Amino acid sequence: NLNINLNHNLNFNLNLNLNLNLNLNLNLNLNLNLNLNLNLNLNLNLNLNLNLNLNLNFNLNLNLNLNLNLNLNLNLNLNLNPNLNLNLTLNLNLNLNLNLNLNLNLNLNLNLNLNLNLNHNL
Repeated sequence: NLNINLNHNLNFNLNLNLNLNLNLNLNLNLNLNLNLNLNLNLNLNLNLNLNLNLNLNFNLNLNLNLNLNLNLNLNLNLNLNPNLNLNLTLNLNLNLNLNLNLNLNLNLNLNLNLNLNLNHNL
């Protein structure tokens, strides 16, 4: 049950150094009841220098029953300068039982230097 009230003031300074190795095996059983009213007002000035080396080993079992009532006011003005080096091997086994009531007021200033070696059995 996803009840999402999003009030976002997002100031993003993203310096991402990601070392990701993803082994994802996706077994998705999705029962989705979506009532989406999307008015997107996104003003995005993105300067992305992404070096992604992903080492992710996930065993995930996802059972998703999603009832989404989303009222989003988003306006997209995208200035993207991406330098992307992606090595992705995805093996996902996802079993999720999610009841989410989210009230998010976000003021985000992100400087991320990520070196991730993740071995997950969830």
